[in-house]
Amino acid sequence: MNIKIALVAFSITFAGFTQVEAQQNNNAATVATVTKPQFTANINAYEQANGANSTTVLTTLKSQMRTAIADLKESMSNGGGTTQETKMQSRINAFNNAVQKEKANDKSGVVTALKAFAETL
Repeated sequence: MNIKIALVAFSITFAGFTQVEAQQNNNAATVATVTKPQFTANINAYEQANGANSTTVLTTLKSQMRTAIADLKESMSNGGGTTQETKMQSRINAFNNAVQKEKANDKSGVVTALKAFAETL
């Protein structure tokens, strides 16, 4: 019986540690920022890429879009105004549009959506 209690106490202790560790790692990941020149360079690379390379570059672009949205969300939590709200809505719309165009295999539509997103950076 004492072994069961010890195992439960051990798992509770280390489960909490793991959660704190994950939260710290998550906070460190939000430090990255996305710049317009960097994003635009990746759009150009996507336009020129074919096949698997195209998919790889688009995955990078979508990751950058998520990072930019998260950065703006964090900025807004510190007291954003209507300008930031409008920018956030534009970013979300462009991201969703890019994903929809990707699913429809419409590369030119994806590029248009990516360029719209770049304008919000």
